[in-house]
Amino acid sequence: MTDCFNVVPEKLDRFQTGPLGTHLPAYAGLVHRRGYTDETGWGKIRQLRKFSRWLERRKIRVEMLDE
Repeated sequence: MTDCFNVVPEKLDRFQTGPLGTHLPAYAGLVHRRGYTDETGWGKIRQLRKFSRWLERRKIRVEMLDE
């Protein structure tokens, strides 16, 4: 049986970078509630961090994002 994604605040700290960093805990909670596996959940967290860093390098603010 696979483990459900478990939100560990201490582990999340190092992923909170860039303009989306402050939104990460809420996103991690959503991933947990949706029942993703631990491996997939952390993959989604890593992908969000990459996107946040990309935004930061290009000086794109969260308010500038849309669909």
